[in-house]
Amino acid sequence: MLLEAEGNPTPADANLVKLLARAFAMRKAIMDSGSLDQAAAELGYGRDYAIALARVSYLAPNMVKSILSGAQPKTLSATPLVRAPRLPYRWEQQCSMFGAA
Repeated sequence: MLLEAEGNPTPADANLVKLLARAFAMRKAIMDSGSLDQAAAELGYGRDYAIALARVSYLAPNMVKSILSGAQPKTLSATPLVRAPRLPYRWEQQCSMFGAA
């Protein structure tokens, strides 16, 4: 049995959820093909976008969970995630970078 919390639950941001789906699909395609360029071609993405998606696929698990539940910081959107030139390796730093700390 599932009980809903009181109050109005925040719906997940559809653009962020789509971005995560694309990111994890890209990571799987890279692992399957062994090549970022081949995976990008198979999925129909340019190389730069494929690189950005690969980075996003390593987002901190707690940030992924918050995005999927609609609990991410209000200021977080898909654009800064894709355009971030570097994503810190440490999950704590990722959270701080995007205001999820």
